[in-house]
Amino acid sequence: MFLSICDTARMRVAALVKQIPEFESMELGPDGRLRREGLPLEMSAYCRRAVAEGVLVAAQTGGTCTVITLGPPSAEDVLREAIAYGADEGILVSDPAFAGSDTLATARALAATLELTGPYDLVLVGRSSVDADTGQVGPQVAELLDLPFATGVKRLALAADRRSADVGLELDDEWVEATVALPAVLSAAERLIDPCKIKDPAVWATVDPARIRRLRARELGAGPWGQAGSPTRVGETRVEQVDRA
Repeated sequence: MFLSICDTARMRVAALVKQIPEFESMELGPDGRLRREGLPLEMSAYCRRAVAEGVLVAAQTGGTCTVITLGPPSAEDVLREAIAYGADEGILVSDPAFAGSDTLATARALAATLELTGPYDLVLVGRSSVDADTGQVGPQVAELLDLPFATGVKRLALAADRRSADVGLELDDEWVEATVALPAVLSAAERLIDPCKIKDPAVWATVDPARIRRLRARELGAGPWGQAGSPTRVGETRVEQVDRA
């Protein structure tokens, strides 16, 4: 296991976030993938909960919250928003080598980033991203790092020794109470906490650039990254027209 609880009660928290097109602007390109160029972009809704909870846990324990995203240079904006909200630092994982990454290739890159920049005591992710809604990256990161994983966390209470957390999980068909050993990866449900939301770009611009670190593919290892590391293939897509009276 690459993570270890710190000797002190101060926790290092990582929040993994994704920049997506605004919901109303989403459309598919000719390759069947979501278009991003030239569209207004924002932080995915569930990721906003992960950031807010990460900032809260860091404040409660006297620790730090690091926000990590994989994407093009424009994804720096979601890091700036998170730092303006209260996160301590951001890490932008960006390289043309990551182009075409499916969820597994994305998870590999994020897991490698956590290993390189850790150790972390808690990793928070959104339950899913609004643009794809697969909910796969969180559990894949946990599997790659050999960490416990719990999804749909609506309630989170840390143990006094910071070595476990009591969680309430909002699943599709039931409510589950569980105790998860830390370090762990947890995905945030919609009602876990009020979201991180600072939508004024003028506020983002005040963030010190020194608080954002940039990582390239070569710094994370040999990969494979991007399409070369992606077993998923996009098949033929079509628009289904539904007419209603």
